[in-house]
Amino acid sequence: MEYLKEYLRYLGSKGYTDGTISAYETTLRQLGFFIQKQEQQISGQDIQSWHRHLKTLPIHKSTVAIKLKSVKRYFSYLIKRQHLLMDPSRDEEIVYEKEGLIKEILTLSEITLLLDSPSKGIIGIRDKAVMEVLYSTGIRGCELCALDVQDINLKENEIHIKDLKTRTERRLPLARKSKAVLRQYFLTGREALSRRERIESAVFLNRFGRRLNKQWIQSIIKKHIKRSGIQKHITPHCLRHSCATHMLQNGAPLKIIQQMLGHKSLRSTEIYTRVLKAEMKPSKPRRDKKKFKRHG
Repeated sequence: MEYLKEYLRYLGSKGYTDGTISAYETTLRQLGFFIQKQEQQISGQDIQSWHRHLKTLPIHKSTVAIKLKSVKRYFSYLIKRQHLLMDPSRDEEIVYEKEGLIKEILTLSEITLLLDSPSKGIIGIRDKAVMEVLYSTGIRGCELCALDVQDINLKENEIHIKDLKTRTERRLPLARKSKAVLRQYFLTGREALSRRERIESAVFLNRFGRRLNKQWIQSIIKKHIKRSGIQKHITPHCLRHSCATHMLQNGAPLKIIQQMLGHKSLRSTEIYTRVLKAEMKPSKPRRDKKKFKRHG
């Protein structure tokens, strides 16, 4: 893709996060690999063929829509910069299909099982701290990865979050249990994981003494979901959803939840009220179609 690097620099200049830019790059490289043409040679048929190919992959329909939107934005940029005269993606329609409000939410008993799953060893202490902070604060996985030691204030029971999505910052209270778990991690787990020969400012470290990334966080969650016997597909974001839902169940105002999650709009937070309403609807009694014979 001839203009890909230029486009990625443009996204960076507009304040897009590294994660978003990486997602654009991945999608556009996938398109280039599939079509095997430079931008000026790509036709509407090529985009249509690639779109059909995406639909055969084991990915969500919403992911297909996001990828197509990314491609459309790329070609729109090329038109504006006069690199192209016509947009080959113009006839492809983006279809968003609802796949449920929020996929998986853990119950309080499942949260207890999950947080009690890690061992008492160094890695277990770190894993427990990771999951405790994710659930008790409702922060995103990328925000947890970005935490530096100076962002945690155990004396003031406060955690400083750098919102990489909106380029804003917020301060959240630390629950008593979270504070205790973090204190133990700082005194034992992190001390053991850190490497003396290098200075690492990150709060959460991998076994090599370096900052945890999103893949490490995902693997930690996956490991302990399996260990605790929970039969759900849980991601770090599911702990964020669970936190917000449980807060709402306990009577927390939507405005407080909005501020805690860092949502710009209250409409983003209102999804949790719809989830609760859906859960509270009485289920219709099932009629067993099988006819049972009377005995006796």
